[in-house]
Amino acid sequence: PSARPLLDAPRGALAVHALTPGTLRGNPAPPMGRRADAVAAAVREKLEPYYRCARPGGDGDGEAWVLQLLLLAPELLAVSLSRSRPLAPPFQRMSWPVHGHVAGLAPVDVAERMPSSAYRKLLEALACMGERPREDGPPAHDLGAAPGGWTAALCRAGCRVVAVDRAPLDRTLMDGRSGVRFVKGDAFAFVPEAGDVGGWMVSDVIAAPERVGELLERWCGKHWAERIVVTVKFRGGGGPDWGALEAAVSVAAEHGYSCRAKHFFNNKNE
Repeated sequence: PSARPLLDAPRGALAVHALTPGTLRGNPAPPMGRRADAVAAAVREKLEPYYRCARPGGDGDGEAWVLQLLLLAPELLAVSLSRSRPLAPPFQRMSWPVHGHVAGLAPVDVAERMPSSAYRKLLEALACMGERPREDGPPAHDLGAAPGGWTAALCRAGCRVVAVDRAPLDRTLMDGRSGVRFVKGDAFAFVPEAGDVGGWMVSDVIAAPERVGELLERWCGKHWAERIVVTVKFRGGGGPDWGALEAAVSVAAEHGYSCRAKHFFNNKNE
């Protein structure tokens, strides 16, 4: 194929991703990883004199390309070049392949101690959406919050949080200095205060898919939240219940929400 589109692409439009089979399994230090990085660096060095899109810089907006270099063995490389295109509206903030995330894997590991590893799921969702709660907006509501993995992730985004659960949160979130307001109670029966609506609602509560549908009916039907991220958890190890998932999506759509169901790397049978 013609190289003209790549020659015409703006500065910084080309991302070169170094991959190994271990990278695709989420291993942060996979076998052959250092060699793959060296190969990618050498490829960038060869491309930069001829393709301005391979040079650092640019404003990060507009046209984007992804060159993926998958090192299968020390002397065996699979190469893929494709344009990163936005998804269809209303999800045009998302694109595929993802220009800024190697192998499409969002960076979700943080240095500080978190109440649970579940925080990775929410950070991945926020990275996928390209959005996060506004610091100056209404508080985000975390329903079924304990022990507080998702609440802590929201705090890292800088917003205030109303966390609802029958069980207490991790002590680091209960000291009154974290920007968290804890409400002891049932996540499915909770009613937000009038001045707190219009922000985000998130929920990783352990419940049957039908119950998640009920939660969405409540929150979407009353338009208590502008953005919603919920986990639909399936029973056992038999895979997704597609009917239950479709029912949950339909509830949101019937109330005017644009909804996308996605299985993240950090999800299990959910």
